[in-house]
Amino acid sequence: MGGAIILTTPIIKTKTQKKENYCKMNAIISLCHFCESHGPSILFCTQAFHQSQDAQLLHDSAPPGDYRGHTNSVDPLTQNLSAIVHQPPTDQCDACRSLSPGQPGFISYDESTQITYISCQHPEQQQLYSILRQACVRSLNCEVCPGREGPIVFGEDSSCHTLSHTFNLCDRQARGFSRLYSFIIVMRDRMFLVNSWPFLVKHLRSLIDNLQKKAEKTYSLESDEHKLTSSSRLLPSHGGRRLLPNQTYRSLVDLTGDKDIYVYLHKYFIYLIKTGGRRMMECIVEGPPQAMAVTDSFKMLSDQELIEKLDKSLPSAEFRVLQLEDQPIFNSLRHFVSILGSEDFPELAYHIMRGDQLIVRGNDPSTVMSVLNILKELVPESICRIIGFSSTYQESFVAEFLGLSVGVNLPRHIVDSELHVLLDILPPLKRYYSKSAGDQPNSVLGGADIVEPLEKYKLMVYSAQPCLHDQKYPVIIRRLMALLTGDGISDQMVSRGILALKEEWMNKVKILYKFSQVYPKDSLENDEKLNKLVKEVLFVTPEDMPILLHWRSALRKDYRAHLLQK
Repeated sequence: MGGAIILTTPIIKTKTQKKENYCKMNAIISLCHFCESHGPSILFCTQAFHQSQDAQLLHDSAPPGDYRGHTNSVDPLTQNLSAIVHQPPTDQCDACRSLSPGQPGFISYDESTQITYISCQHPEQQQLYSILRQACVRSLNCEVCPGREGPIVFGEDSSCHTLSHTFNLCDRQARGFSRLYSFIIVMRDRMFLVNSWPFLVKHLRSLIDNLQKKAEKTYSLESDEHKLTSSSRLLPSHGGRRLLPNQTYRSLVDLTGDKDIYVYLHKYFIYLIKTGGRRMMECIVEGPPQAMAVTDSFKMLSDQELIEKLDKSLPSAEFRVLQLEDQPIFNSLRHFVSILGSEDFPELAYHIMRGDQLIVRGNDPSTVMSVLNILKELVPESICRIIGFSSTYQESFVAEFLGLSVGVNLPRHIVDSELHVLLDILPPLKRYYSKSAGDQPNSVLGGADIVEPLEKYKLMVYSAQPCLHDQKYPVIIRRLMALLTGDGISDQMVSRGILALKEEWMNKVKILYKFSQVYPKDSLENDEKLNKLVKEVLFVTPEDMPILLHWRSALRKDYRAHLLQK
């Protein structure tokens, strides 16, 4: 093929010390224009060709102006191109043409990545040209954003996805004194395109601003030369537009007054393709990282075991509590708070979330276990070992959540300890009967109903010393209470909100853990850094620190090592 090729140097030169698994932005970037005579048209496009070492040797040995040596070794969008230059149609006007006749395009070669960047007016491969042409038409005709100018994403998984940014350039000879253009970025990877939205839109906007400034400068110069009195020759009385004999549809070079505008676009498109790919790195992940250990945290007993243990725990008295199959249970955390009261719940929640042992005593095993099941939502699963119902006390290293029958007495050191919190479930007066007297279940002592609703139960919280003083609630407790006491929020939304809150606080735990390993707490300077981190980065109060320190034990050992390697 004849014609000179303008060779430009790579925009980014890097000396790579080690091989990095950067993502390849396998995309094509194009400038499109809506011509008043020919409609939407592709003006200029840039592609990246990933070639082999043999292709590089052919590239180096080829004479200037001849690039036939590596025609078959390049691979844009995973498909081979039979040729690089596409001859423009003969019916194109200056506004639809970017390169002058005989100028096939621009080539830049990046030695660090062995990628060749080629810019021309149209891609030669028919399927790729069809995709780009369709994206051009949709960008300028169909897919519009509010205000006509701005970015938008469209496409289908069956073909390609496109990021389009439309804009106008001033032209004193155009209808409405402006011409419509758009930049389009076409690729198959929708997730890559969407994740690159902030980067691409930011730099496309900067490029558009530069072009518009150049066009406005040209427009101002032409306005100074042609006074308003001459406008009657350009705009006839019927409102249409009439070209004078010496006027043509003008090219982008004429509108901006920059004869090297396409060299500038070629370099800028290379920057977008290369930097857009280097923003993301490919890494092999063998399954999602597990931050928290998975433990056998539930030690619930079967119904028969519960009844047997309950029988053993009750004294051999003449009167026995009538066991009911339909024992009342708590069905949600909000239900539990409504029975306990919003005044006592923050104290209980803070004890639980900072790692104190929770002891729940009650007559009904199902009721006790329902409380444990609900309150376990407040902490990560890996630090929540549960014994649902027991006839003897178990230490906190055995179970952080412990259910006991009413007849179990706590050791003195537990009663006096600040690291335990006791919740007693006190039922209303129930019916009793005497086996020796031969009474039937209908015999009543006290006259109360057999099945009492939970609203008639009384929940009592005991702790050796209150852990919250003067209503100085931690941030996480305030957020939790806002969820539980908010109006118009369903129980399902409350559960999801609590889950999101725990995830947020676990992220703070990870940051705190990594900081503590990098800056050990052995100097006043490090203490000041820690206080600054807590206040200005984590946005927590000193009351939240016991919770963060306790939740740190939920991190797996291998995950801690993973954090330190980042």
